Amino acid sequence: MNKFGFISGILASIVLLLPFLPIGIYFGSASNPWLGFNFYVQFPVSIVRYGNMEVFLWGTLTNSSINFWVLSNIITFIFLTIIGILSVIFSFVGCFKEDKLGKRFMNFVLLANLFLILYILIGFTIYSREIFGTTFGLVDIYYHLDYGFYIIVLNLIISIAAFITHPIKEVTF
Repeated sequence: MNKFGFISGILASIVLLLPFLPIGIYFGSASNPWLGFNFYVQFPVSIVRYGNMEVFLWGTLTNSSINFWVLSNIITFIFLTIIGILSVIFSFVGCFKEDKLGKRFMNFVLLANLFLILYILIGFTIYSREIFGTTFGLVDIYYHLDYGFYIIVLNLIISIAAFITHPIKEVTF
């Protein structure tokens, strides 16, 4: 089993599925101590934060509304959401397959993470009028990057390590 591939899959699923990570968790509340859990410290995993808009792999979140990419920008849906879902699936499948197919899956995860980073940096500047309502220059997007982008960069580094250290077991008959 490729441990780096498993960690890469966990990081990719966190960025894909969660809007934030609850850091401080306590169970119950003051009125009912047995009901659910609450959190008081949040770690945001949004990719870009511009004004009151947070951009995730699955869509945008403003103060009061959620807008999915499939409804607003189909190209960004394909390049962020679909590639992100495939990255999670191939990372988990590739970490358990110790043959050439598993190494190819790890190669796809590496290239998918690289593509996500390039699309966020270059594609968001191209489609900034449609996404943010204003035009960004090539360097302007760097001012608005949030923690989710840096988690994807960390995931790229881990997926490089997963690709390099992926074991290939020879099958003998």
